[in-house]
Amino acid sequence: MPTFTNNMLSAAFTWFVQKNLLLLSLLPLIKIKEICP
Repeated sequence: MPTFTNNMLSAAFTWFVQKNLLLLSLLPLIKIKEICP
């Protein structure tokens, strides 16, 4: 496999994980706002 493909895959995976962590950190805040308007 070309190395640029591996780099793109790792970059996409890192971006995907960061987006998921951001969503996971925001979800509790959204739930708290729904419970306590």
